[in-house]
Formats: sequence, structure tokens, C-alpha cells
Amino acid sequence: MAVGQLVANNHAAFARHETFHPRYGWLLKAVTGTAKDPELFTRPDATVELGVGKNMVEAIRYWGQAFKLVSEAPNPKRPRLPWLVPSELGRAMFSEGGWDPYLEAPGTLWVLHWWLLSPKTKAPVWWLAFNSFNAIQFTEAALTRFVLNAIEQTSGWTGVIESSVKKDVDCLVRMYSHRKAESRTDDLIDCPFRELGLVEPVAGESRTYRFVIGPKAGVPDQVVAYVALDFMTRVESASTISIARLAQDVGSPGRVFKMTEAAIFESLTRFAATDSRVRLAEPAGLKQLLVSRDAGQDLASVILQEYYRRETGSTYKFPHRNLAIVGSGVHTPKLKAQSVGNVTADLARRLKTDKNPTIQRKLERMVRRVEAQIKS
Repeated sequence: MAVGQLVANNHAAFARHETFHPRYGWLLKAVTGTAKDPELFTRPDATVELGVGKNMVEAIRYWGQAFKLVSEAPNPKRPRLPWLVPSELGRAMFSEGGWDPYLEAPGTLWVLHWWLLSPKTKAPVWWLAFNSFNAIQFTEAALTRFVLNAIEQTSGWTGVIESSVKKDVDCLVRMYSHRKAESRTDDLIDCPFRELGLVEPVAGESRTYRFVIGPKAGVPDQVVAYVALDFMTRVESASTISIARLAQDVGSPGRVFKMTEAAIFESLTRFAATDSRVRLAEPAGLKQLLVSRDAGQDLASVILQEYYRRETGSTYKFPHRNLAIVGSGVHTPKLKAQSVGNVTADLARRLKTDKNPTIQRKLERMVRRVEAQIKS
């Protein structure tokens, strides 16, 4: 892995989960809570609203952002304290009538795992572990050393302390691997992502684990097709990609799902047998995925929508073209026209009183955004 890939695909975010891995219901809380109140996580009564302790509030906030379900948006009244609002992905999965708010479909945890590791991530330790760490069996100490070495080679990522990386490695292991001391059922209730079976403890060896590589019985063929096409749109301008790239490239389904080339080919072959928009070919022995020219650029999203229509009955369509998009899939709440006077007046006062040039430029941009939203 080139050092530049780490920077290009990740934000320098470490140990922001307060040592808590994502638990059942947390992602739903993040989306529904911010849909009601974009200032939820800065309110003093956030613990009451979310029904958890103070540190868990911060953990829910982090995981909502890490899975790209919520994201920052401009706060017209307090520019230094941005809102958190549901992203297009968050609304699609967790809103009322969304695809799967209660994580009931077999493919949902795989989709969320894919979103977590899709660029640009707020979980660089997770990204490194799945995309760049080539060991199959490993100890927590070995993975920590690998991550620290990768960070040391990264220009601009300074001030990352070893204890933060250790916390991330510990959280990653607990997120995906069941504990020996607990029953399997209790373990899955604690963290749903252990159900994926991507990491497991090595019998008889303390704090030693292994990645489970090969076919994944729990991942639906439609989800494999979705992630393959989603990856393809990032790295290829053509309508074809080799199965080898889908299995081996950084950020590929093979890396993220720990699937072999043969397992990906078998899953896509089954999917292609039921869907004429894609097909598999082997010119000169090179296995390839080909997309029909008539399929459209949003085929990955369409396939995901169709999967949930069959699994949960949801007819939620993604993306919503009529929403105001800010950044990567984030829509800012629409401001009512009658509020323009109050908002712009408040920003104008701040422009006069705050002499910091950087803050002034941000405020000026904010004024333009607010006015553009109201005009739209």
C-alpha cells in the first residue's frame, strides 16, 4: 500500500468511540435523533434524549459519522458549531419507511460494514486492518505496530499517540470477534457486527485472532453485486472490471469482506444468472464483470434498492434528486423563507464583531449558502 492511499482514503481520526463499539440501536438513534434536532449532540440533555451515559453519547455521535449516516452541515446561527444531520445514506437505511431501520435483512450489516470502510473514512485503523494488513492470524500488539508504522510514514499525521491506536485496535477486535467467556447469543446482542464472522479468536492462544477468509454464506449475492459495482464506479471509467481487482485491490470487496477471487466470481455468477444487466466473461482466461451499456450509471444503487424492496418491502428510493446536497451525501435542512431576515441579520452582526479573517470568510460563505437555499 502506498502511503498516499492512507491519506487519500482516510481522515486522521483515532479513539473517538470512547472505547465503545457500535451497539444495537445506536445507529438508528443517531439518524432519528439528528433528524429531529441537528443540535442534539451538543445539548446538555443529550443523555436523556438518547437514554445513555455521557461517554456513550459521544460514541453514538462518532459511529453515526463513521458509518456516513450523519454528517456536519452549516449552522446559520452558530457557524463555529456545525449541525449534525442525517446523510442520504442515513435516511435511506434508517428513516421511517427506510430500507431496514432495525437491521433485520441479512445483507444490512454487510452494507453498513462496506459504508464504514468506503472512502473517505473516519476509521483509519479499521481501513488499514482490512485493506493493508496482510497477516491472517495476528495479535493485537502486531496489528498496533503495523498501524503505528503506517502512520509514521504518513506526512501530516502527527501527534497520534500509541494509546489511541491501541484503543482502536481493541475496539475493532471486540466489534467483529466474539468473546470466549460469553455465550454466542449474548455476544451478538452486545455488538451486531460479530454476526458477520470476519474475525475470530484463535483457540488456545491469548489475544490472538484470525481473519476468516473465503466464501461468506451470510452475504446475499445482490449485496456482493452492489459493492462490486460501487467499487467499480470509483476506480473504473469503463463498463468492465476484472474479478482479480474486485478481490485484491485496496478498498475492494475482496479486501473489505475478506472474500477470495473464487468466492466473488461464484456469487456474481449466481447474480448474473438472474439479472441481464450484468454478466461474467473469461476472455483468454481472465475473469471479468461486464455491465450492460443500457444499465445506467446508478446501477449499484438501483440493485441495492431492489434488494430491500424484496427483503423488507421498502420502496425508499436513493438518492433523492430534489434534496439540497452538501458535501458527500448530506442535505441541509431547508430554511423557511420567513427566517431569512433573522438569519442573515445574525450573520451580519457576527461579521462586524468577529475580526478573525478565517471566521469572517466562513461567515461570508455561510451567508451565500443561506441565501441560495432560501432562493431555491
